[in-house]
Amino acid sequence: MLPSPLNCAFGWKVRREACVREAGSGGDGALVSSDGELLRQIAEMSPLLICYVDRDQRYRMVNRAYEGWFGVAPEELIGHHVRDVVGEQAYAPLKRPIEAALSGERITLETKLLYRKGGLRYVRVNYVPHRSDEGEILGYLALIEDLSERQRLEEIRRFLAEATAILASSLDYMDSWQRVARLATSTVADWCWIHDLAPDGTLRLVHVEHADTDMTDRARTQGDPHRARVTAPSPFHDILEGRSAGFVTQDLQSLAAGQATADAEHLAYLLSLKHRSTITVPIPGQGKIIGALTLASSEPGRFDGGDDRSITEELARRLGLAEQHARALQAEQEARLAAERATRRMSLLQHITAALANAITAEEVADVVLTHGLPAAGLRGGAVLLTAEGGAALEVLRSQGYPPGVLEAGQRVPIPVDEGGALAALAAAGSLLPLDVGARHHGYLAIGLDATRPLPAEDHQLHVAIATQCAQALERARLHQERAELHDHAQRIAAENAALYQEARESEERKDEFLAMLCHELRNPLTPMLMGLELLRRGLRNNDLDRNAAIIQRQAETIARLVEDLLDISRITRGKIELRRHPLDVASVMASAVETARPLVESRQHALTIEAPEGLQIEADWVRIEQVLTNLLNNAAKYTDPGGNIALSAARDGGNVVLSVRDTGLGIPADALPHIFEPFMQAERSLDHALGGLGIGLTLVKRLVELHGGHVEALSEGAGMGTEVRVRIPLTAAALPS
Repeated sequence: MLPSPLNCAFGWKVRREACVREAGSGGDGALVSSDGELLRQIAEMSPLLICYVDRDQRYRMVNRAYEGWFGVAPEELIGHHVRDVVGEQAYAPLKRPIEAALSGERITLETKLLYRKGGLRYVRVNYVPHRSDEGEILGYLALIEDLSERQRLEEIRRFLAEATAILASSLDYMDSWQRVARLATSTVADWCWIHDLAPDGTLRLVHVEHADTDMTDRARTQGDPHRARVTAPSPFHDILEGRSAGFVTQDLQSLAAGQATADAEHLAYLLSLKHRSTITVPIPGQGKIIGALTLASSEPGRFDGGDDRSITEELARRLGLAEQHARALQAEQEARLAAERATRRMSLLQHITAALANAITAEEVADVVLTHGLPAAGLRGGAVLLTAEGGAALEVLRSQGYPPGVLEAGQRVPIPVDEGGALAALAAAGSLLPLDVGARHHGYLAIGLDATRPLPAEDHQLHVAIATQCAQALERARLHQERAELHDHAQRIAAENAALYQEARESEERKDEFLAMLCHELRNPLTPMLMGLELLRRGLRNNDLDRNAAIIQRQAETIARLVEDLLDISRITRGKIELRRHPLDVASVMASAVETARPLVESRQHALTIEAPEGLQIEADWVRIEQVLTNLLNNAAKYTDPGGNIALSAARDGGNVVLSVRDTGLGIPADALPHIFEPFMQAERSLDHALGGLGIGLTLVKRLVELHGGHVEALSEGAGMGTEVRVRIPLTAAALPS
């Protein structure tokens, strides 16, 4: 009886009672059984290899499964050594397990064996020792199960799982494709190629991998086994263009010979790769074929059109999904980055807008843009250039980040810009942005760009937005300046109007006062004249007649003088007065004026001193110069308290004669001094002032002196400090106005 049941691959057991050994001479008889025929039939039907081997390691019984593996009838194997049947390469890893079984151990192992005729197989081997009744080892019973297909499917399942993990772990689908190709060559194939169709229609090798890195390097340097052009269609073009669902070939030479670009040298290279089986399937994308996957093996018949094709197509599908997933994630990442950049640009523009809101001058606008806007936008510098010279030139308002001598502040550049100039280079590089608001052109914003990298469109849009904000801020600054100028102009006009109104009001007041004074001045002489005429009418004595006639004559002369002064003012104002110039002796004119004013001077008991050098002459109108001096002496006499001092002098000062009338009288307050020569102006004037006067004497003096080309000025240290009036008249006619 066998010492233990036989475990078969299908899970059922052969009971030991059913298996006996027929004793014979030497203990090496064949297996027999009461149900021997049934057991033999079962063994013959089993897909497992079932054999009995004696202790000399020679086959004594084998089932029909051996014929399928080795291509030899089972009867021909009886008596042959195990090593001779399985081959040296398969026997080497089995030698020790066989020896262990012949020493009494029950052995189970799974291993990959390369049989001499059965090829490479992954097997599970069970060795069951066979003992005699005395316990002697007579041989062993072997059950060998072929696990190659199961192992292959397990390897494929594990490969697909690892490939999926690789494809899902990277956003760079090209990198993940290369890693999957490397994984494929370490598990399910010897070679892996991945192709796509370039935009120009050329078949392009994306990746090539071999389990041996030296072979990979050789393939990458010596060529693509499937290279082709659009003008030479190939099965790969049919796959990539959607006309084929893939193909399997066991004859690489025929496939290579069909390539129009495969010359003799290239064909020799392809054959050196020793492909024995190849499968190619399309890599599906989103609505189109994006590539082709090729697996190759040196094992003949390794790939077929059944499960191998399904598995390869599944791998290709996962490669396509990885590409779609990577592109989707890349698009999502780019969209997120674009949103972040858009948010940053919006925040930057808001920051610049807030900063520009407080800039009210063009200089402040340029400072904000160059110190806040451009650096925040990642620019190394820039400049703001405004139009100048009526648009014929550009002036650098502010500059930052440029080498010395390039776009410095205050520099002017003519328009059109010279081709070799800095602005021409900036304009050619797209870094000279116009500062326009509507139809108004303010100038340009120059920005410093990195010429070593292309400028993204969104960055250009940001720069244009900064330039737009700069232009709008410059326009606001211009409007603010115009409003400020209009406001200042309005204030000046208002001030001038107020001054004119005040002047008109004061003039009106002086005119009213003048009329009142004129009435008063005319009434004063008229009263004694009327009384004198009344006395004359009543018939006076001779002596009274003479006195009354003198009074009437003096008062009439006063009226005549007042009227004459008014007429002179009117003539001068209308430009109707004429001067009769001729050489005059200054001392003689001074003496004549003193004689005219002497009655008033003496009546007020003033001391009058005269100082005039001999031979001093001027070319002037005698009557008008005498009138000037007489008015000045009369004013000095009237506005000096009785017993005062009056001095009249003349002196030469360069090309002029200076006539001076100085008194110790009332003086002129500082606030009234600038207005003393205005019409109807009197200091401390009142209607009942005993001295009288219309207040036009100094005005007449000023006008007459100016007609002679001269100048008059009044000096006084204040009220009660006296007054000095100086008159300057040119010596010769050449100095007089025409």
